Amino acid sequence: MNNIFDIIYYQAYLFYSKKMKEDDPHFTTTWGVGIAFAFIVLFTIYSFKYIFICDDPSKFQLFVGSIFIYGIFYIYFTKDNRRNKIIKDKPLYKGSSKISKWIAIAYFAFAISMMFIGPILAKHYNEIHCK
Repeated sequence: MNNIFDIIYYQAYLFYSKKMKEDDPHFTTTWGVGIAFAFIVLFTIYSFKYIFICDDPSKFQLFVGSIFIYGIFYIYFTKDNRRNKIIKDKPLYKGSSKISKWIAIAYFAFAISMMFIGPILAKHYNEIHCK
């Protein structure tokens, strides 16, 4: 089975290279997949921190955490020229391009929702539990 991030990377690459016609779709794809994962991880961690520890995360922590996670993804996708291998291999989930597209759409939709909904829900629960 293919790595889920390779499938998401490939689908995002197709979007940025064919639909958006980016000059450097590899950069945009690496940035998008990495930062989306940073949103998912950081807003989940900081929401729990905000709710259960009653501590407000700083914007600096969010920024540094995002850059750190993006750095990990950048190294992952660029080490050993992995980005080009992904495009060459054309990874799909169980051989289905349709399911692979939906996985990528769900991934980015969840990341964006975490960015907007996470802080709102965390603030609501913080007001209930921390006051």
